[in-house]
Amino acid sequence: MSIEDRNTDAEAAAAVLDDASAAGSFTEDDSPTNEFGERRFVHKLRWFGPVNMLMILGATIPTGAAASLMAYNFTVHLGEVDANAAIGIANVFGALAGAIGAIVGGNVSDHTRTRLGRRNPWIMFGAILGAACILSLSLASFSLIWPAVILFCGFQIGLNIMLSSYYALLPDRVSSRLMGRASAWASMGTLLGNALGGIVTSILVSTFGEANLATAFLLVPWTMVIMMAVVVLALPGAKLSRQEGTERFDLREMLAGFRPPKDKQFWYVYLGRLVFMVGLMLLVQTQTQQLIYHFDLPLKTAASTAALLGIVLAIGSLISTVIAGPLSDKLRRRKAPAMVSAVIFALSTVVLLLSTDTWVLFVNVGLAAFAFGAFSSVDQAIMVEILPNKETAARDLGFLNTTNTLSGVIGGGLGALLIGTIGYVGLFITAGVLALLCIAFFIPINRVR
Repeated sequence: MSIEDRNTDAEAAAAVLDDASAAGSFTEDDSPTNEFGERRFVHKLRWFGPVNMLMILGATIPTGAAASLMAYNFTVHLGEVDANAAIGIANVFGALAGAIGAIVGGNVSDHTRTRLGRRNPWIMFGAILGAACILSLSLASFSLIWPAVILFCGFQIGLNIMLSSYYALLPDRVSSRLMGRASAWASMGTLLGNALGGIVTSILVSTFGEANLATAFLLVPWTMVIMMAVVVLALPGAKLSRQEGTERFDLREMLAGFRPPKDKQFWYVYLGRLVFMVGLMLLVQTQTQQLIYHFDLPLKTAASTAALLGIVLAIGSLISTVIAGPLSDKLRRRKAPAMVSAVIFALSTVVLLLSTDTWVLFVNVGLAAFAFGAFSSVDQAIMVEILPNKETAARDLGFLNTTNTLSGVIGGGLGALLIGTIGYVGLFITAGVLALLCIAFFIPINRVR
């Protein structure tokens, strides 16, 4: 072989390596430690799987309980019109604050170098800030809207700083071979947290009553704080040398990091995730109106039916999560479970068009639960494996996780608009179409299989 041929081969090999690096693929990274000397989970998740579930569970319970308690407090202290306006303002501004917190928290943790590691300082800071704001709500006067809204926004900022930094631990610490399992554990934490958040709220309202309802906030944040401490102790930062730990902080570089990534496949995942979640939120956030006005149920019957549907949702989602996450690891496929989930969810909306009898609700929720559980079990794995650059992992995950808050804002507003203009049939069709649109965004993705 000539020198020219060897040079050509070397250049081709370098180009392949450059392409892999540019793609930021995590699929081939099975090293036992990362670049900071932190131990990684390569062959088995071991104890990190349950810890991952409990961390998400610990954050999800106060998320749901805080929002519900604030809504109840507004209804106690304000008239119906003012209370509805206050709840709407809190939800919109809280969602926007959470999106900002996710982006900021991810970016600053990417640029942090301390003896505690990159992520742990911001996991702690976010949990402490969020807990302080929740505790302060116990002293707020809910006769005034904005003080409570500002504290709620502070909680959302702290929560999302903590979570965006925590989510980045997965590409830091977990091999892609185990990402489906890790994602499934996180999905179980979310599902259980949502269910327990409602139960906790109900207990707190019954215990404290209307007169002292604000005091209930004093008991809300502690699962989040406890799990923050567990994670920081269980996953300590790298033992950086003095020189590495005091590396010069580049403010210009960090500010540049607030620019969204230009990577096309990143935005395919973002948009696919967003339309799927908006479709889901169209049904979730209008369920009360559906039960009372479309299925013509009395108020008490509607409430009991909603409780039963919640149980069906939790059980169905958990079953599909346990199946789909490990299966995606075994088959080394992420897109297929997500796209099949979108089809199943679309079919669940078709069922709602068949009748106004309540049996269709249970079939709908059963199918939607299976779809959501399967989708969420691979969702986190897709987000991690699509990242364009390891160095900006937390920032990019922060951008991706803004779909969680934006889907709630869009779903609630769009749902009300659709009901008022084209009715419930139009609402159901739109939800199904949005789910199928997710597939169109996922098809061009080639960075994950």
